[in-house]
Amino acid sequence: MASCFRWVESAWSAGGQWLHSIAHNAQLWNAFWPAVFGAAAGAYIAFLLERRRRKNERIAHELGQCHVLHFMLVHMLQTLENFQAQLFTDFETEHGRARQWHEIGMMDGAPERGPGFAIKDYGFLVDGSERASPAPQLLNKAYTAATGYDAILSQLGRRNQIWQQYEEHRINVAFAVGGAGASETTGLKLIEKRLQELTEWLKEGIAEDIVDLQTLRSIFEAVMRKRYPKRPFIAATPKDAAPSRPGSGDG
Repeated sequence: MASCFRWVESAWSAGGQWLHSIAHNAQLWNAFWPAVFGAAAGAYIAFLLERRRRKNERIAHELGQCHVLHFMLVHMLQTLENFQAQLFTDFETEHGRARQWHEIGMMDGAPERGPGFAIKDYGFLVDGSERASPAPQLLNKAYTAATGYDAILSQLGRRNQIWQQYEEHRINVAFAVGGAGASETTGLKLIEKRLQELTEWLKEGIAEDIVDLQTLRSIFEAVMRKRYPKRPFIAATPKDAAPSRPGSGDG
């Protein structure tokens, strides 16, 4: 039992001497603390660099999405401007009067649908980081503009279909006799009314959507430059680079 106590006492004494030697070893501590601080500083710098890398990747992704949306807005605007000129304003400039519905034939080459728009791709614009940010309202306007653009394309396609019916009924009226002729004439008048109403709707709708898209594009560019002040942002495509116009036959 006594030998056990002597062994513990000896071990305790040896440990104390070891700790004392470490505590008073200036050379050891002179090397230890710089290593500790150096490792901590290196870890902190690595953390900052990684955070910066991730931020740059996030901003690059967001800017890419915004470039796509901006291109889509410009594309829709230029397409509607081409529709307006082809269907209405070029004729008015040349003849000094409004073009009548029966002077506008088929709209050849018009796209059947817009470029597509998914709000989920732009959730970062409504992250709520800025309470007074116009980005959420801007996103809502962009969605409304895309919906209106698709509606115009749909109505243009619908007008093409009705115009085909109009052409067929005109031929039938020309060759029909008796009761059949009266029926064809009544049907032709109904089709003419639908064409007239649809043409007026397109004229007003295209003009309104052009104004909305022009305003939206300007606001969008301003918001993007404010949100990403040190990042390049694409400018609007020049009008001389606008897509070619679809053809429209005369009635």
